[in-house]
Amino acid sequence: MFSEQIRFIPLFFGPLLVFFLFGKVSLSAKALQQNKRTITLSAVGDLIPHIPVKAAARQSINYHDMFSDLQDYLRGDLVFVNLETTIFPQHQPPANSVDWPMFFRESDDLLRALKKTGFNVLNIANNHIMDYGNEGWQQTVAILKKWNNFTVLGIRRHPRHLPGVTLVRNGIKIGLIGYTTNLNLRHRMPVEYPAVHYIQGLPDMEQMARDLSRLRSTHDLLIVSMHWGEEYSPEPDGLNQKLIHLFQETGVDVVLGHHPHVLQPVLSLPPSGKKKGGMLVIQSMGNFLSNQGQGFPNTTAPLRQGAIFQIQFHFLQKSEFPSKKQFELVGVQWQYLPLWTRNRYRSLDKESVVKRGFDRRDIQPVLLLCEIQQIQEQLRSSSALSWQERFYKQKELFFLTQSYQRVQEVLGRENLLPARCRP
Repeated sequence: MFSEQIRFIPLFFGPLLVFFLFGKVSLSAKALQQNKRTITLSAVGDLIPHIPVKAAARQSINYHDMFSDLQDYLRGDLVFVNLETTIFPQHQPPANSVDWPMFFRESDDLLRALKKTGFNVLNIANNHIMDYGNEGWQQTVAILKKWNNFTVLGIRRHPRHLPGVTLVRNGIKIGLIGYTTNLNLRHRMPVEYPAVHYIQGLPDMEQMARDLSRLRSTHDLLIVSMHWGEEYSPEPDGLNQKLIHLFQETGVDVVLGHHPHVLQPVLSLPPSGKKKGGMLVIQSMGNFLSNQGQGFPNTTAPLRQGAIFQIQFHFLQKSEFPSKKQFELVGVQWQYLPLWTRNRYRSLDKESVVKRGFDRRDIQPVLLLCEIQQIQEQLRSSSALSWQERFYKQKELFFLTQSYQRVQEVLGRENLLPARCRP
């Protein structure tokens, strides 16, 4: 009797045990699926309000209209731009300051347009943040803080302020920090502490390594904004190479590069050191909006080329229990859309241009492919074009087509994102 009961136990509990085991597996697979997370980042390069750009924004179209054609592509958890200017209320510079064409300042009209377009991360660690001295950067920081819509990278508000910013998106803890290796009028910084994250030499790089290691230890994703390199150069310089090695050793996930004003190749580097995943380095994103390309005859086209970079970060949850680093980055995908800075007079009538000046200039960033298609359509369908206008548009079309090919040569064709052009 007793032996029969023993034989009965596996018969009764066996199916339950199998159900429990396989049920557990399927639940774990389902939980794994639920614990996948994605973060999206859109990024563009240098925004420089040269005098003709400001004139176009005041007298022809406003800043938001300049960006409106790109709004559908500037979407994501993070939308980044390098803001290469100081910000002052009502367009007024500080008292007793020198106003020079290469000192950049704008009003919060620009911030209003950036917010409306979708930008939410601004880097101000660049060579123009000290153009108007200590008062200039403090005024800029105060206005940005008042807006409370932007995450600002690259500055320290007070001596005890630890470098870096923390954001949480979709449960992912993101560390962001901005640096510059170029700083005009650096002697204007406060003597008490470095207001701008400025990298000059080995001591600064050692401090940078400590800051990045601290951020890496407590964040799921680490993003560095880097204002570096030589202006107008299609290749990175020697300091860039040293910094890239430092970033690999400290576990940086992605570098957003700017300052050269031209596009440079993107690097996808393998894992290094203790970090399991690789590192994406966008060495230079080119210009987003500027008046460059006028007066630089040998490099006109590259200075008007840029791109919108769209990056997806894929994560898996490592633990169901909260911890310092709860998620693991398991994949990074990136694509880009070629940009072009349209910069032309609204009229080909020379007398009108001379008389009205900059208010007749049409300056705005546009999708390069859409600009090509628009001119092709104008040449095909408009019989009212004068020979002068037709010649100018044919010349511009050739110029744009060459530029579209060059952007693909620099950034690669495999990551090119097709543009959806409006009719």
